[in-house]
Amino acid sequence: MTGSSEVLHQTPSLSSQGALVLEAWKALGSDVGSSEVPWRQDLTQDFARGWPSAREEAWKYSPIAKLQESSLRPLADELRFELPEGVQACRMSAASGVVLDRVRDLMKISPAHRFNALAWLSDPWVVFVPRGVSPQAPLRVHAPRGEVNAWSCAGWLLVVDEDARLNVVEQYGAQVGALSWGTRMFLGSGSRVEHLRMQGAGVEAWGFAESIALVSENAHYVQVQVSTGGKMCREDADVRLQGGGGQAHLDATFMARNEQVLDHRTSIEHEVGDTQSHQLYKGLLADRSRGIFNGRVLIRRDAIGANAAQLSQNLLLSPTAEINTKPELQIDADDVKAAHGAAVGQLDKEHLFYLRSRGISEAKAKEVLLLGFALEALRGLQDAELMRVGRAWIETEANVLLTERDTSLGAEASRTSGSAT
Repeated sequence: MTGSSEVLHQTPSLSSQGALVLEAWKALGSDVGSSEVPWRQDLTQDFARGWPSAREEAWKYSPIAKLQESSLRPLADELRFELPEGVQACRMSAASGVVLDRVRDLMKISPAHRFNALAWLSDPWVVFVPRGVSPQAPLRVHAPRGEVNAWSCAGWLLVVDEDARLNVVEQYGAQVGALSWGTRMFLGSGSRVEHLRMQGAGVEAWGFAESIALVSENAHYVQVQVSTGGKMCREDADVRLQGGGGQAHLDATFMARNEQVLDHRTSIEHEVGDTQSHQLYKGLLADRSRGIFNGRVLIRRDAIGANAAQLSQNLLLSPTAEINTKPELQIDADDVKAAHGAAVGQLDKEHLFYLRSRGISEAKAKEVLLLGFALEALRGLQDAELMRVGRAWIETEANVLLTERDTSLGAEASRTSGSAT
């Protein structure tokens, strides 16, 4: 399933506090599907108010002011799907019946910020898994290659009916100037979705991605996020547990080097009782990179018996790397279980010594420890193919991280040695 890209508005640059993005957004104000997007007008006003600044808490650590100076054309890009047997797809404008009702529920939710909203500039694809269907092969979603001088905008929706199962491999990023990528899911009662998201944008790319999931009774949603690319990339994950017995597992590994900024924000709402959520976000940060994690858990007043756990763990591989981590809990109900925590450290010297004492080289010992740390994010996956794909991606990126770090440290040691001679 493929299609060509469509330039939304022929303009010279994306500057002047988002004027060109605003023009592109307004151009689609009456386009297909706009009646299903109640927050469209609010976002138009949001763009018109100006560019986000570091004075806003949501953008405090994200250097997006430089993006305002870029010259990028808003582009409604087309996605490519590999549909497993039994899974259906149509445009949102062609959806009907129960599928349309679920899509409307999903599209009522406002994006976390204006850049995520750009993912919904055009008429998105809707993927539907009928009741009881459980494909063996995963659904694969590929972003377009994009253009380095364009702001690529793409979004898609997934509706999973009762007692159905689906595994999803989603890969996005590539060589774009900027990217707004959106994924929204509805999980019917008794369904299960395992969702592997891999962000690998080019080194000069800006990225903004959202994922939203509505989880019904006894449904189980597992999301594993692996982020490794981009100059500055932000990921927003929003899960609403709306039925008793619903579960959500949000795990992630992000690896940054050079001067990358990788920003992750999560929000899990326990709307009813007897629901569970678990989060584990792991960061590996080298050179002058920066990681950001802001995780919010809300247990509403009627959610008696909810159980929530959240943990942020981070390894700093350089004295100039940074992590800003902020776990949050808001509990409005009694008789619940909730815990959160954050840890920041370096590679354990005792663990390194133990491995070295067994005849393992220093480079291999570091690789073993880093991989053991990063691969824990795959813990919630049951599907062997998703495990294989996720592990391969993490192993490749961890090796790059180690190689570049060792090279830079060697160069720094050479300069120090030469100046002291």
